[in-house]
Parts: sequence; C-alpha cells; structure tokens
Amino acid sequence: MRDLEVRILPTGKVLARRMDGLPLTADDRTKARQLADELRAKQPGITVAHVLRIFPGARIIAQPTDEPKPTCCSHCDRDSIPRWRRGGKIIQRIDPDGTEFWICHLCGRRSNNKTKQDSGRVHKKP
Repeated sequence: MRDLEVRILPTGKVLARRMDGLPLTADDRTKARQLADELRAKQPGITVAHVLRIFPGARIIAQPTDEPKPTCCSHCDRDSIPRWRRGGKIIQRIDPDGTEFWICHLCGRRSNNKTKQDSGRVHKKP
C-alpha cells in the first residue's frame, strides 16, 4: 500500500502526493479525494458539546449585547483630547449582575452608542 500525503490549503484546494515520489495514479487520486472529504467534514477546535461533556452542568454565557458596537469613544474622540490619546478601543463589559454594555478601554466611560461617520472631507491644519 502506498502512503499518500494530503493537504487542504486555506483556499480550499487539495494537494496530494505520494511519499515514494512517483506520480499519482487514478487510484491515488480517488483515495486523496476521499481523505480530503473526510478532513473537510471534521470540525476543528473545541465545540460547546466538548465543553459540556468535560464540564457537565457548565453555564454557557451568551455573546454580545443586541446593541451594535460603537466605532469609537465619544469622550476620547473629542478635539480637546490630545491626538496621541484619541481612539480608545471599545470593549464589552459584563457587570456581576449580568448587565452587558460597551465601554472605552482607555477612559473607562460607558459608551453612548454613537458611531463615527466619515464625512469624506480632508482636514487641513490652519
């Protein structure tokens, strides 16, 4: 029996080669396609089912709030804030009581859920 090496590229293309260096036969190509289909069918990584099997009774926490994530902090994006300090990263915070909301990573202020709109204008220094 010949050993085959089968790889699936990120683009989805399948690469196969024989370990003995000879060209692939029709039989080899069929086996390589079957192996590739099996590899694609497997779900990589850890799933919720895996976690619940290892930790029975674990509580699953739902992902972000229904409100959309703001693009910037309304406080840190003002002209009165130094340019080097602007652009705080918006992160989700969950209080101990389960309340979820968005805050600025730099200043810690709660977001008022405004999204920055690009006007398309170029700002020139006076």
